[in-house]
Amino acid sequence: WAVRARQRLLAHRAIVPTDQPPSGGLRLASSADALLAQQWGQSFAHETGLPGLDGALIARLIPARLLYFWDDGTPRCMLGVLRETRDAAAIGVLYTPPEFRDRG
Repeated sequence: WAVRARQRLLAHRAIVPTDQPPSGGLRLASSADALLAQQWGQSFAHETGLPGLDGALIARLIPARLLYFWDDGTPRCMLGVLRETRDAAAIGVLYTPPEFRDRG
C-alpha cells in the first residue's frame, strides 16, 4: 500500500458574524470563467498534490453549475462543490491564489 494523498474533513458548525463583512459576494461561475477555472485548477492540483483535481476537471464543474467564485470586482477565490445533499454540500475544491490569501 502507499499513501497517495492526505486530506482533511472539516465541518463548519457556526457562522460568527463580524462587524465588517468582506466585500463582494459569491457568484456562480459562467462559461466566461472557463480559462480562469482551468488556470486556478492547475494551481490547486499542483499545490495540493491531487492531480485528479486538475484544471480540466474544474472547468467541467461550470456547466454542471457546481463552481463558484468569490468576487469583489474581480475573482478572489474559487469553490467547487463535488456533491450536495438536502442539508449540506461537500466542498472538494477551495482555492485562493497566493496574492489574495491572508486577508480575512
